[in-house]
Amino acid sequence: MESRCENCIIRQFNSLRALSKEELIKVSNAKTSKKVKKGDALFLEGQKLDGVYCVRNGVSKLSKLSSNGKEQIVKLTNIGEIM
Repeated sequence: MESRCENCIIRQFNSLRALSKEELIKVSNAKTSKKVKKGDALFLEGQKLDGVYCVRNGVSKLSKLSSNGKEQIVKLTNIGEIM
């Protein structure tokens, strides 16, 4: 069962709390949901994105490769946070 943004308690913890119910309905109608396994990428560095990600469950890691090829963690996001 897919969650609706206008009914989701998680939105109270991020910038979506500023939206009206009508705006939340529009966001919810346009969204897609995606389950990601640990270690799988949501998107890759340099990839063009056309939206935002809201973490519903778990933790996600935003990282980039440094000039010497090592992974650098830029941000960890928890439940309710937006990337």
